[in-house]
Amino acid sequence: MESIRNVNASPVSARHAVAALRLIIATFPALLRDPGNLDLRRDMTEASLCAVLAFSNRKAAIAHILSYPITLGWGVQHGITCSFTLPTILRSLRGRLR
Repeated sequence: MESIRNVNASPVSARHAVAALRLIIATFPALLRDPGNLDLRRDMTEASLCAVLAFSNRKAAIAHILSYPITLGWGVQHGITCSFTLPTILRSLRGRLR
């Protein structure tokens, strides 16, 4: 989601971000019910790849920037730290997103 709303978003980053979101929405609930399903795990891996491609085509956004000190200072995995900051940031943008 950050790649789509980032001021540095591009058609390339948006395309990869949308592909990641679609795969996650389609796959994640089923994977939670069946975590051993290799096909679902493969789909989530593909979603992760799409997200990385989206990120690599633009600069970091606020959720990631705020997460770096937690990762560096306390050794918490970066993806986990983003899960701390992203919900608050999304709530602060409610009503502003097109």
